[in-house]
Amino acid sequence: MISINTYLNTLASNYFISHGSTERNSINTSLSALKTNLNAHFKSDILSVEVFGSWKRDTTLPRKYDSYSDVDVMIIFDHDRLQKTPETYRNWVKTFAETKYTRSAIQKDFPTVRIDMNHITFDLIPTKKTTWLLTSYHIPDKNNNWMTTEPHSFTNTVISTNTNNGSRVKPVLRLIKAWNTNNGRPFDSYLLEKHVAENVWWSFNTTIESAFFTACKSLSTWSGTTFQNQKVQTLHSNVDWVKSYLEKDDVVKAKQWLHKILP
Repeated sequence: MISINTYLNTLASNYFISHGSTERNSINTSLSALKTNLNAHFKSDILSVEVFGSWKRDTTLPRKYDSYSDVDVMIIFDHDRLQKTPETYRNWVKTFAETKYTRSAIQKDFPTVRIDMNHITFDLIPTKKTTWLLTSYHIPDKNNNWMTTEPHSFTNTVISTNTNNGSRVKPVLRLIKAWNTNNGRPFDSYLLEKHVAENVWWSFNTTIESAFFTACKSLSTWSGTTFQNQKVQTLHSNVDWVKSYLEKDDVVKAKQWLHKILP
């Protein structure tokens, strides 16, 4: 019988939209068409279109496990020339989406414009990019002003940490996201990824099993909302049950309790 570590690794692979898969090819086709449509619609008003977030980190879950899975797309406007407000750019993007994607649900949601397709959601974010001394990105805030963001830094950190730690980081991030979606999404997906990436001592947790259980236990049972605290308390209890059956060499029971955590 396979070990829990091997089984968790298999689950993490199932939660990956693998390269060459039908789902990834479909998303990439839609993403390529989106870029073409954006450039055709805005022409010289945009400087570039950049993908970031979980799609770049390989931590986006398949749609069968996460009906909210999305691809984050920054639309870099030529702000030096246009000098429009963030809200103006958002309205432009919404008009673009409604014009080009008439069969999809369009939603203007801070700070994005969402295009909901059957197989994926695109989150379009109007952005200005400055390159004085250092490159910086700015996206709309809730007051129609610009706020600075670092869209690629966390992704770069995940990639390098994953490479330096036996490719354990990305699988564990997918596992913890699968728990999150399986439990009503108590946590923001990005913040959850960031917390786990920063709070697991990867060099000490040398297996997927150890790293995942450490990630689970790193979540606080008292500092969040009532809903969050309840979900984490249940998570901790279920992890303890899995470990207790592993101590008894009862892998069958351990797997049964594991699936109280993961889909």
